[in-house]
Amino acid sequence: MSVNNGTNPRSNSTDQHDDFQAQGNAMVALALRLDLIKEALASGVASSTTVSDLQRLFTTEKPATTASTKPKARVTSKPTLSKRPVPREHKFVDVHEDVVETLPVKALYALATEVVNTSLKTLTSAAKSRQQPLNNVSKPLQPRSPNSTPISPKVCGKLEAHSSLSSTLPESGILATAECARLAFAYLRSTPAQKLCPKNQPKWQLETGMFALASRLVTLGLESLAVKELRILKRRLQSRSFATAAQERATKVVPAEQPERETMASLVQVELSFSDDQEILGLAISLQLLMLKIISMSRKPSIIETTIVMLRPEQPGSPSELITRQAALPGNETRSAKQLEMLAQHMLSLCPGASTSYDATALNNSLSPNPAVVFELQVLALRTRKQWWKLADHRPDLDKEILEPFSRSLAALVRRTARSACDAQTFDLVEKSYALLDLGAVTCTSESCFDICTSTATFAGRCGKADREVHWVHMMDIACSALDQQHARRIACHVRRCTLAAGQSSGTTLMMEGHATIAERLRGKVTGHSGDYDFLLCELARLIGTSGGSPPEVTSVIFMAADFAQRYERSYPRRNTALVLTILQAALRQSKTSEDLLKWVTEDAVRAFMHAGLLEIVTNAAARLPLADAWSSSAETLGLGKVLQTLVLRYLKQISNDASLAILDDQSLPNGQRGTLVEEQLRHALDLLGRSKYRSALQKLVPELLRKLSKLYTPSEFPVRRKRIATLALSLRESHPTLVPPHAVKVWLDEAKNATGVLGEDVGLECFAADNEAGWMVARAFYDTKPTLVDLEPSLLTWQRILEDPSMNSKPYAQIYDRKSTSGHLTAIATYFGASGDDNSRVRVLRLLLQQARLSGFGGDLEAAQVIQLSRMCIEMGYAEQAGALLSQTRVAFAGDRVSVLHKIDLALAHAELRLATEHLDSARADLERAKELQATVGPEGIATHERRAYELLHARAWVLESTFSLKMGVLRGALAAAKRAVRLLNATWTAIEYSKTNGDASSSMHNELPEASEPETNTLSSGVSKLRLNLKTSSESTSSAVRSDKGASFWTLVPLLCRAMMHLSDMYVHNGLFAEANYYSERAVRIAECVQSDVWLSRVQTHRSKLMMLAGRLEDAELCLTRAGECPLDEPSLAAVEYHCARAEMRMREESYDDAIKAYKQAAEIVQTLKGTNSANESDGCNIVELELSEQMRSMRLNSRQPNDDCGAPIKTTKGRKVQPKTAARVAPPASNRIVSKRPVAPSQKDKPTPTKQCHLLDKLLANINIECAIVSVRAGQNPEALTALPYQSLGSVQRLQSLEYQTLMRRVAVAVQSDVSYNSLPESTLTFPALLQTSSTELAATSPVVARTVKPPPKTRKAPIKTKVQQRVPGDRVDDLLLRATDCLATSRSTCSQSSSTADLHSSCSYALCTTMLLSAVGSAPARSALHPAKTALFCEVAKTEAVQREYMSIAVDDKQSDGPSPFTWPSSEHTLHRPAQNDPQFQQEYVDILPQKWTALSINLSDDSSELHVAKYRSGQSPLILRLPFSRHKPDDPNDDEAFDYHAGKAEIQNIIEVSNYSWHNSGNVDGKGAKSNWWAEREALDRRLHELLVNIENIWFGGFRGIFSLLDERAESLAQFRKSFEDALSRYLPSRQSVKAKGKSLELDDHVLELFIGLGSDEDGVVDLDEPLSDLLYYVVDTLQFVGERNAYDEIDFDGMAVDVLDALRSYHEDIASENDEDRHLILVLDKRLQAFPWESLPCLEGSSVSRMNSILGLRERILSMRQQRAACDRHVVSRKSGTYILNPSKDLTSTQTTLAPSLASLGSAEAAKWRSMIQQEPEEDEFRTALTESAIMLYFGHGGGSQYIRPRTIRKLDKCSEVVWLMGCSSGAVTEYGELEPSAVPFAYLMAGGSGDAIPESTTEVTPAKKCMAVVATLWDVTDKDIDRFSLAMGEAWGLWPSSAASKLPAKTPRKREKLSVAPTTQHPRHRSEVKHPQQRRRRRQEVGVA
Repeated sequence: MSVNNGTNPRSNSTDQHDDFQAQGNAMVALALRLDLIKEALASGVASSTTVSDLQRLFTTEKPATTASTKPKARVTSKPTLSKRPVPREHKFVDVHEDVVETLPVKALYALATEVVNTSLKTLTSAAKSRQQPLNNVSKPLQPRSPNSTPISPKVCGKLEAHSSLSSTLPESGILATAECARLAFAYLRSTPAQKLCPKNQPKWQLETGMFALASRLVTLGLESLAVKELRILKRRLQSRSFATAAQERATKVVPAEQPERETMASLVQVELSFSDDQEILGLAISLQLLMLKIISMSRKPSIIETTIVMLRPEQPGSPSELITRQAALPGNETRSAKQLEMLAQHMLSLCPGASTSYDATALNNSLSPNPAVVFELQVLALRTRKQWWKLADHRPDLDKEILEPFSRSLAALVRRTARSACDAQTFDLVEKSYALLDLGAVTCTSESCFDICTSTATFAGRCGKADREVHWVHMMDIACSALDQQHARRIACHVRRCTLAAGQSSGTTLMMEGHATIAERLRGKVTGHSGDYDFLLCELARLIGTSGGSPPEVTSVIFMAADFAQRYERSYPRRNTALVLTILQAALRQSKTSEDLLKWVTEDAVRAFMHAGLLEIVTNAAARLPLADAWSSSAETLGLGKVLQTLVLRYLKQISNDASLAILDDQSLPNGQRGTLVEEQLRHALDLLGRSKYRSALQKLVPELLRKLSKLYTPSEFPVRRKRIATLALSLRESHPTLVPPHAVKVWLDEAKNATGVLGEDVGLECFAADNEAGWMVARAFYDTKPTLVDLEPSLLTWQRILEDPSMNSKPYAQIYDRKSTSGHLTAIATYFGASGDDNSRVRVLRLLLQQARLSGFGGDLEAAQVIQLSRMCIEMGYAEQAGALLSQTRVAFAGDRVSVLHKIDLALAHAELRLATEHLDSARADLERAKELQATVGPEGIATHERRAYELLHARAWVLESTFSLKMGVLRGALAAAKRAVRLLNATWTAIEYSKTNGDASSSMHNELPEASEPETNTLSSGVSKLRLNLKTSSESTSSAVRSDKGASFWTLVPLLCRAMMHLSDMYVHNGLFAEANYYSERAVRIAECVQSDVWLSRVQTHRSKLMMLAGRLEDAELCLTRAGECPLDEPSLAAVEYHCARAEMRMREESYDDAIKAYKQAAEIVQTLKGTNSANESDGCNIVELELSEQMRSMRLNSRQPNDDCGAPIKTTKGRKVQPKTAARVAPPASNRIVSKRPVAPSQKDKPTPTKQCHLLDKLLANINIECAIVSVRAGQNPEALTALPYQSLGSVQRLQSLEYQTLMRRVAVAVQSDVSYNSLPESTLTFPALLQTSSTELAATSPVVARTVKPPPKTRKAPIKTKVQQRVPGDRVDDLLLRATDCLATSRSTCSQSSSTADLHSSCSYALCTTMLLSAVGSAPARSALHPAKTALFCEVAKTEAVQREYMSIAVDDKQSDGPSPFTWPSSEHTLHRPAQNDPQFQQEYVDILPQKWTALSINLSDDSSELHVAKYRSGQSPLILRLPFSRHKPDDPNDDEAFDYHAGKAEIQNIIEVSNYSWHNSGNVDGKGAKSNWWAEREALDRRLHELLVNIENIWFGGFRGIFSLLDERAESLAQFRKSFEDALSRYLPSRQSVKAKGKSLELDDHVLELFIGLGSDEDGVVDLDEPLSDLLYYVVDTLQFVGERNAYDEIDFDGMAVDVLDALRSYHEDIASENDEDRHLILVLDKRLQAFPWESLPCLEGSSVSRMNSILGLRERILSMRQQRAACDRHVVSRKSGTYILNPSKDLTSTQTTLAPSLASLGSAEAAKWRSMIQQEPEEDEFRTALTESAIMLYFGHGGGSQYIRPRTIRKLDKCSEVVWLMGCSSGAVTEYGELEPSAVPFAYLMAGGSGDAIPESTTEVTPAKKCMAVVATLWDVTDKDIDRFSLAMGEAWGLWPSSAASKLPAKTPRKREKLSVAPTTQHPRHRSEVKHPQQRRRRRQEVGVA
């Protein structure tokens, strides 16, 4: 039955009769309807009614039972296919079915079959009529042109639901026919229909028909219906392939026909469960191909992107997979091949074209899929194509059919993804595609293959896959390997590879090799076509853009690229001009020297620039602008200028006799352009004046250029420009007379006569005529004579009149040719006066400059520059208030953007300079930080060429200020590093100026390179004026001296700053005690002043140098420097005169001419007072300059009180003469007290202070320091110190010098008090020990209190104890202990930072003062004061100065190493400062320096007091507190009362120096001993020297040490034996001291400290009277009696039996030594830590040290470093072991020591013959420094046998910088260990350099279990003076045997030369323990040995 879908309900009241009638009518209607349906389908006029009727028939399953109330339906009606809505008024509706006769199933099956056949025929006809054949996709795939595309790019609008493609709708009949066919197929798929299928029906007939229908629908544009049908077809194919027929019949029909909806993309995938049915495979493949066609026609990117997954061959059910299945079945190869080709075509149809014309469509996401998807589709198509080739046995052309399409596709992908983010997955797809296509196996070198590799490499680089990019670049190289090496494509490949390597850290080697290859290829002829050249040009530009740095290879490539670009420009003019200019500009930037430019620049480069119209641009600009501005108008014009510069240089090298041929000129150009071109060549030619090798060429070229310009720049056409050339010509004639002949300059001298008033072509320069005239007059003034202010005043007035013109208010600089040029003229004049030292004239010109800047209104740069210069001048002249007023105005005026960054930086530095001068350190730091922030905003690349030198000077000035600031803060390392940095920058600038500006004399060191930067603004006067000398013209002007010192304006700005920087750096090295470096920079400053011949600067640097010589103890040199300084005429009053008089006063003080010193200081003070009254910086100059109003500013510029540690005073000066002043305590200085942190003398009351007429802080400060120094001299002269308590302005003076003054005043009062007190009058001549007594509870004194002992032996039985002496009453303020406490307190400031802020000289003096004062205070001080003392704290004063000196030398080495690393020249000073090293305290000193000593080691520190009047000896042993011994030289009086010459330090030093001088002279003048008696006389003289040295050593031991020589003893105390000795000693005291025999003395007696008892034990045993100990023992016994007496135990000397007591003590000593006789003392070792002034003495040869193992060090820090290094090797060991199996020895390098070589060669050769020995020998070979350095760093042992210490082969500076040094070094040469002393500075010696090598040992851990090689040198053996070669050879052999280096030999035991020697002197033992000294006993042959080592 059929359900009526009408809108009217049926009635339920119809009768039975009507039903039968309706049924009959329905049958008739049904038949009629069927006929109509068939007819409509056959004729193609089916309608929706047809579809509705057919639908009712196929969907009815049983007969109808009710009739319809409606009449029979009319066949012409068009009922709708949808239901009508139910009427609203009926709530419930009954529906009656239509009365329709149902057809039987068979009839329906037949009907459906007929409908299908008929519909397909109709649809086929309709398709043919539209000429859209279905098989149009079967056409074979043809190669397409690069610009073709499979689909039309035309975009269709939105389609109707039934069609997604067609632009016109199909006819309604076709659509209805299609619907009917679908209905029929639906019925045939139903279950009832399937039951009626005939058995012989083909298996896939129904599915085939469905596919046929879908194909017709696609052809007719009914894609949506086709897709629906294909969905059903896919479901049926999959269902039938996966299920049995029975299961299919059991399935419900409706769900089977309405499967789950699939997407269009998913329909491409058909999964089948079997592969042996060809029909189903064919249907599935056809379905997929048809579906691809539909998707292609849809043009929907989203669908295509989804479809790509279904098309991949590896995807199950993909078209490729099914076709492959089918091809595997027999007989299907051809069919499958065609299907694969169709599949490939369909895939390509999904993609846009690969040509660039389709890029816009391809990049539109709404029109085309993602480029990666497109590429994958194209690759899939190529893969599919390769499949059918295989099936069809096709032999393709891989290049055309695979490589070329793939190359186009890949290029399109790379091109279309260039702007998008890099996608690694896409790149992986590219590589995967390359692999899937098996292109790696294709050995093709075609262009397509090269393009593929190029595109892939580019894509890899874009995605950041460096390794893959490298691979593909390699593939590029392979692809073009068949080409010639010179082919452009192959060269481009190398370029790409180098570009890639430049971005990789590991590709440096590859890049360098590639650059070399590229450069070599570019040098030859490059082949290829124009496209290849274009590609190569692009690659070269890319390489240049990525090349960093300037290695030689990179530079070569850039130059060759520029050469190629020039050839390219020549062959293809005006093509890719931008690229050509880019490469040329890069080559210009890369060209650092003229040689670089000469390598590639040709006239083609000029042609390239000129073709761009640059010359015309410059000429037009020069008609209204200065020429320099015209040439610098753009980077291109600058480049053209540099190219012209190079061509000029080339012409100069190749010039012929005809100079006109060398000039680049084009007569076809107008005169203006020709003049511009020629003038530029002249400018560049003048830049080469400093090259002497071009002198002859320039003598031809320059006159010719001037001649041409005189013709081109005629007075009528170019008068203004001609005036400019006239100025230049005059200057050239003056500075280079041979360059411009007289006749050539005459025309310019007559320039004034040529004035016609007609400007011609210079009309645009009319307003500048007067300005040019003034400039010409300045040049004429310099040409005639050495100008003064009067000579230059006409030009200055001209410029002033121009500036005062009213028109200047509206048009600033309207009459100034160039404001920079004008300010450059004035600045050059000002700097000329600055370099000559005429400060007053310079101030006048600076004021004119400031007026010019203020009236200009042309921005703040000019005004800021002049304010800065004037303020600095005020500071230099001492007028800080005026400088502050000027700068305070600029802080507000220039706060915005009125000034450039460079001037803002300079302003900040000027503020910092003012703050530093007035000691406002916090403000100075803020200003420096501000400058740093500004500098960070502008880099070197942002600096204009003309500002580069100013930029460099800013950095140099900043480093100078940073150094000054760091010094004031106590950061010495930062101060030294900054000072060196500043000097390096200034030296570089000086050198650069010399290269470009010197006259090319033989004394100059010019290089063939162009200046890196143009002249600063100061030098814009003209290159000729920049060469003007400061000296007057004389007849001897051409003398060598005058020429040699010829420096010009280029140096004027640099001279003051460089001189100050050099002197400051010299002061920094003086501060650190390093004379050699300080002397070097001082000499440099003198040479600089001599170069410019400035009297003022010569005076200042010579005065400065004289102070250095004074500190170094070279008074004769200092006097010579002062004499030279005095010969320089000075305009007084001036600060230079003040400095000179102060230096002269210091010199007279050192000569002890105190009256002359005071007079000189008073002269200096008078000059300062005159300067304060003059104040020239604030005077008017008569030029109507605006007066500075400073009153308000001065009130606002109040100076804060300075902190005490802001000053670093000069070192304390002491007299070093032989005659010593009367003994005073002025030589001692106390340590800082915990109670006082800072102490400044109280300023005098206001009424006592003189009131200055003007406020001049800097001059007041200078005056205060002069008064302080004068007061110090007065104190030393013995004047009344009370008169010095109120000094003018003393609060402004140096804190350190004020403390020194107060200290010396107090110590003078101490000396007076001591002399007036009978209890202390022997104190200056007494020996002090610390500690002396054991702590007892019964005494008031502290246990560790030192005592005073008199060692001058009193007359026996006449001396009475001062028990009953009445002490004179003293005023409390005059008590000795009170005065010593005050002296201690005045030195207590900055105790924690003393070692950081003080110089080494001051530190030595301060520590000496503190040690002396402490020892004195311990003797006379109160109990609380003495109880605060400790031996370790006192001993610390002995070591602080020496340790700090070593640390500062380490610091200097570190600074040098850091400077040598070559940081950027534009590095700005950092604000970070290292923290102060914490001051060493006594517990740390004990723990870190004393307790680490090995148990059997003893360290003895011997120090000389500051005034050389006493020795201080500190003894250190592990686990024991130090013992400090004070030994005044005055304690032993001469035996002869008439002999005033005591044997003190000066006497001993003079004697040892005389012995060494005579010995050296005797040795070096021993050549002629052939005469009779000559040889005997020579040996007699040598023996006399031996005796003198022996006597000297005996005197040192007996007189300097006497009974206290036991301090050298190495014996360890044994508790039991020491206790027994103490008991015996105490018994002896009890028996012989009256104080202990009385009844009142029965209490506990005072006990001596163990250290005192050790002094007795150290004397050793008398060996039963063999050794005479009477004198030493008596010396010690008197010391003990005095010790007890000073602490209250008084005894009368005449009541003591000293002889009996000596006998008892001697018996006790014998018992003690008998007890310890069995102990082995071989491993005991003594280390001497010597004062810098005691290094020359042979301490190891003292008689008391005979047979002892002795070494010496220059500081206890070096000892600590080596002990820690020993612990690194062996944790518990007291020696360092060195392997003797490896080392280096240098024997007779000078080839003149044949005897030495003969003697030592056999023993040395045995070293290398040992098993596994690795010794390197250098015999008769002079080692290079690198060889020597390598030997030291790689060898554990270094043995040198030659002249001296080897410093002629390796510099000590190089040794100090070694990171690692040999552990043992022998320097067996004359005076190899000689020490050169430098007065108050640190001495130098070659062994010191070795001890410094290896770096500071601070980083060495104190305990470690890891054994590592030592980096420090552990032992150095050297000679103190010259020794004969045979003696030193014999000594070397003996020591080598003792150390175990080689076996014993007879050569080491040779007898002495003379019988007398054999009798009196014995040779040292041939075998000794390695720990003992092994040296001959001849005194003159004593060697100094550093650290002892054991040799393994």
